[in-house]
Amino acid sequence: MYKSFQDTKKTVNYISITSGRMIEKVTELHTHDFDEIAIILKGSAIQHINDEKYLTSAGDVFLINSYDYHCFHDTENLTVFNIGFKKEVLDMYKNLLTPMAGYQGFFVLEPKYRKQNTFNNRLHLNSKEMAELEVILENLEKEYNERRSGQEIMITSYFLQIIGFLCRKYENHSESKTSFISPLSNVISYIEKNYTEHISLNDLAKIANTTVSTLITFFKKTFGQTPTEYIISLRLTNACELLRNSDDSITYISGICGFNDINYFSRIFKNKIGMSPREYRKKYSGII
Repeated sequence: MYKSFQDTKKTVNYISITSGRMIEKVTELHTHDFDEIAIILKGSAIQHINDEKYLTSAGDVFLINSYDYHCFHDTENLTVFNIGFKKEVLDMYKNLLTPMAGYQGFFVLEPKYRKQNTFNNRLHLNSKEMAELEVILENLEKEYNERRSGQEIMITSYFLQIIGFLCRKYENHSESKTSFISPLSNVISYIEKNYTEHISLNDLAKIANTTVSTLITFFKKTFGQTPTEYIISLRLTNACELLRNSDDSITYISGICGFNDINYFSRIFKNKIGMSPREYRKKYSGII
């Protein structure tokens, strides 16, 4: 069964919530066009995601990506709080979120490696952490239900608090786990913070506590490109934004985006974007 975000009852600023006890032994397998954070408040169940089934219990928190087929089986006193959201919400705060290792782990890497790691790298909160999270969830739900003035900004604020909370907790919890998710999260976090500076593969391998060849293998498996290609992609994205939205010189933009050689910048820009920086600026901003 397919569910559209537009069909969700409680929707504000591309964010929706559903909460309550699930009595059914089996829920209907379904998919939808929005991401969903599932928070197991009480009880236990088998979570079915695509072709895999995982045992979940109180304290488990995990992401279900849009268009993933999923449902619960064999629920036992299960109470779930679901937060649905469109990716556009996180995109608005991308510059703040992507440098967080916990964000890379929870939102990017854990879903990718879930099948391989049989859910061992899900976030599991202890009772104290769950109590902290439930306070924010209660505030979020209250704002939805009372519909007072300023509802939109308050709901977005509580949603971002939850995102920040989960990212921090995932970063702390993943330190004790043995998979490659934690070191790779640290590598991506480092790149996101420093991509305008010189970054060597040896530096990244040290952060991941592995060899350069192993790092490249896992990186390509996860992102479909090498660390160097990933860095170049970030630099070009930043350069494109500046070319569209500023009147800074192309030489200056090249330098602040991490390209110290203007000729190299122009070559790789044309190779990846399909036109020169000057042509791109003229086409998308009108600045000559």
